[in-house]
Amino acid sequence: MIMAPDDEMAKPRRKSFLLRIDERLLTELNRWADQEFRSLNGQIEMILQRAVNDRRKRPDELGPR
Repeated sequence: MIMAPDDEMAKPRRKSFLLRIDERLLTELNRWADQEFRSLNGQIEMILQRAVNDRRKRPDELGPR
């Protein structure tokens, strides 16, 4: 049996999907990513992760779903 190195086992699984986005927003995201030395994908993922983390921290404003 071949074992994967520890660092490979720790990597989160990633899924790909198609994203349709306004051209002006895409241009702005590309500029932002360049300024922070990230790929566009990395920048979008970071923005989404922050938004999810922020949402988890605040009480549910709409009540139970």
